[in-house]
Amino acid sequence: MLLFIAAIYIVALLMLVLILAQVMFHLFSGSDNSQLRRVSSELTMYMSEILRFLSYNSENRPFPFAPFPQATTGDAKAVSYTHLTLPTNRE
Repeated sequence: MLLFIAAIYIVALLMLVLILAQVMFHLFSGSDNSQLRRVSSELTMYMSEILRFLSYNSENRPFPFAPFPQATTGDAKAVSYTHLTLPTNRE
């Protein structure tokens, strides 16, 4: 149990770094990085497995006792934010 609690903190910090890297990549190149998207998708699935195990919603122990989750093509889809508009200050 303590191993998985430590792992979730490490993975959460790694996710923060990946999020910041993805934002920077998007700001400078205008698009996202598909490899960062795939890795973050896999880490998200891993965090979900850990939380399900720690909350007794699953008896399946996560990695390193099981294979690390692999993202499929549909798991790591690109998201478009072009439809979002910022609110304007109307007086």
